[in-house]
Amino acid sequence: MSETVSHEPLAGIRLWDPWSPKPADGIRLHAVHPSRPGKRFPLARSSSGVHTLHSIPHLDHAPEFLPTALVVELDDPSRQVLPVRLEPALPCDGIWSDIGTAFSGIAPAGSVPLFAHPCRQAPAGWVRLRASLRLGSSNVAVPWAVMEVRHGSRLVAAGLSSPTGEVVAAFAPPAPARRPIGLPASEEFDTRSWSFDVIFRWSSDRLTDSVPALAALASQPAVAVQADVPDKFKTLRCGPGETILSSGPRPGSSTVILQA
Repeated sequence: MSETVSHEPLAGIRLWDPWSPKPADGIRLHAVHPSRPGKRFPLARSSSGVHTLHSIPHLDHAPEFLPTALVVELDDPSRQVLPVRLEPALPCDGIWSDIGTAFSGIAPAGSVPLFAHPCRQAPAGWVRLRASLRLGSSNVAVPWAVMEVRHGSRLVAAGLSSPTGEVVAAFAPPAPARRPIGLPASEEFDTRSWSFDVIFRWSSDRLTDSVPALAALASQPAVAVQADVPDKFKTLRCGPGETILSSGPRPGSSTVILQA
């Protein structure tokens, strides 16, 4: 008589790099001990790209002693992505990704999206957006703001501003547009240009965040761009591989003033 014993992990997290795109590698996840805030312990990464938590050291794993949520900190030694904080509920049924649908366009279901560090180089041929965000009321840098890039109703890219207000987003250009049927031959139609809408989401609470929770970033409200900023910051039209938002005090970036 044989007996099979299975051990279900407390939580599993799959990170997704939209710039690859594939499950992220080289990223470290550390959980903060629920009863010892100064203690952190690593999550193990499986061959399939899932970071798993099997146990919490020095803690009784009976259901009544488990915390209802755990703080997990994301760190990238290579500085390719920005740090964020994850807060999975325990125990987690399957792979955790409970951050709503705010970023569903840039990461598959069951995955947690990553956000590029401002110094990261985008893949060749991609459309790249870089901006330096400042607050209109005080001219201070705007940290942890989400920059959404939409093509029609579809989210094609999202960037996260660093503590110094620098943000970058990138995406592969759409396929060339087809010339509309019935359009006169004498009328020009550019098949290699597309229009995109850029939306900024931010909450003033982020000014005091050292490293924000991803779920809080996903729920930030949209904020207005100062009226005297050129329209190119709101609706962008570009060709493949072109860098947009390309003027400003820093190379490759433009200053965008947020009304918040």
